[in-house]
Amino acid sequence: MNTELLEEVLACPNLPSLPAIAVRVIEMTSDTNVSLDELAQLIQTDQAMSARILRTVNSSFYGLRERCTTIRKALVMLGLSPVKSLVLGFSLVNCISTDDEPNFDYVGYWRRGLYTAAAAKSVADAARLAEADECFLSGLLQDIGMIALYRTLGDKYLWVIQQADNDHRKLVKQELVTLEAQHPDIGALLAQRWRLPDELTVPIKYHERPTAAPNEHHRIVRAVAIGNYAHDAVTDDEPAPALKKYYDRCEQWFGLTKSQADEAFTRFAESTEELSDLFNLDTGTCRRPDELLEMADSNLIKLAEEEPRQSAGVDQLDHLLNGEDNTDPLTGLLNAKGFESALTGMFTMMREAGEPLCLAQVVVDGLKEIQEKAGVLASDAAFIRAVAFLQKHFEPIGGVICRVGSSIISVIIPRATAEQVIGLAEQFQTQYNSSLGDLSSKVGVPAGTIRLSVGVASTTPGSDSPIASEEKLIAAAIRAVRAARNAGGNCIKSFGTRNAA
Repeated sequence: MNTELLEEVLACPNLPSLPAIAVRVIEMTSDTNVSLDELAQLIQTDQAMSARILRTVNSSFYGLRERCTTIRKALVMLGLSPVKSLVLGFSLVNCISTDDEPNFDYVGYWRRGLYTAAAAKSVADAARLAEADECFLSGLLQDIGMIALYRTLGDKYLWVIQQADNDHRKLVKQELVTLEAQHPDIGALLAQRWRLPDELTVPIKYHERPTAAPNEHHRIVRAVAIGNYAHDAVTDDEPAPALKKYYDRCEQWFGLTKSQADEAFTRFAESTEELSDLFNLDTGTCRRPDELLEMADSNLIKLAEEEPRQSAGVDQLDHLLNGEDNTDPLTGLLNAKGFESALTGMFTMMREAGEPLCLAQVVVDGLKEIQEKAGVLASDAAFIRAVAFLQKHFEPIGGVICRVGSSIISVIIPRATAEQVIGLAEQFQTQYNSSLGDLSSKVGVPAGTIRLSVGVASTTPGSDSPIASEEKLIAAAIRAVRAARNAGGNCIKSFGTRNAA
């Protein structure tokens, strides 16, 4: 991540901040023994907030059989989670004033957030997820990083959006190219600053790449991703592709039948106008649900037949969303399957050309400990930074960097000797370790938890090389990195042709 931009964002005086009542609600609800009477009294100190919550819980979206007349009764009838979600939701809307910023598309921003939130909750309810209210709030919060970037960069960020053709599915890629940062990461850091719990912070970070989300929160993230497809279906000029993805993901991720997915979609689409009014948001207009469902029935078969011919032109971001077979969704690197294909091709090519091939195995130890102490965002940040430094040192000489395990990175380096690779690996270790203080201050990575172990193996030119196959090259690199770990980590071990002989 662009650390200079991060510092500029976090220092921006115009960043949205949660009202005191929302902050206090977060603090109180973090206690499992919170008193409902005390919580109700706190919320009722804001009469406008209380009135909006009661209007919402009595709306058709919640479908209560008995009318709810007090916040205390709402807490009893609905539970703590829905009321907490509404307090934070209304607070979020209130803290983002749009009056003095006519250039940013707030109508499109809130439409995407609110529609995704409603659809995510509808799907979660259909799948009987316990986290349905977290799904709603995560959908509403998902793009808060866009607000932070716009408040910080102004017209420069509007230019980035324009370069993405105002297409949200292209925006992350354009942000990375232009800013070396992306709005999901910025949004997650802002949510951490607000001290939101992980079940909200993690979905913000992973809503554009749901298959990369940690297991403990992957259901919320996937519900939000399906909510995005539902939003696209009611807003795109050609809704059929988004509808197909909606149905596919409902079945693949939550086992919903088409009729169950239909019911969730109808409930979402019918609620959008009412929710827009309840949240006092201008979200424009959308298609009627009956029109969309009729369109879905007539177009899904046609889409299924055409999909193989269309797949070659799909954008890389869409590949990440759909879980591309050869790509790691967290880092964008080749995964284990892609690594095998790349190494096989490279090994054959270098052997035929009579040139050397090196393989470096890198293990980032300590990630689990970081996750336990500082959360998954800190763990991901530590791993991604290791990837960034490897790219800096090895890609200029043709290195192919792959993620082959949760904490393991493989680097394939053609036409390089073991001595060259060891030298670059030493530079990588030194620079990465020097940067850990910055990670500690920014995302809370505990000092002394990361240990880098590097194992290097190499072939020699000619058909008589002792390492005569890619399997033997992998085995040699693994043996070397094990030796580095056994030595205590933070060191480099080499396994060359002499060891093999």
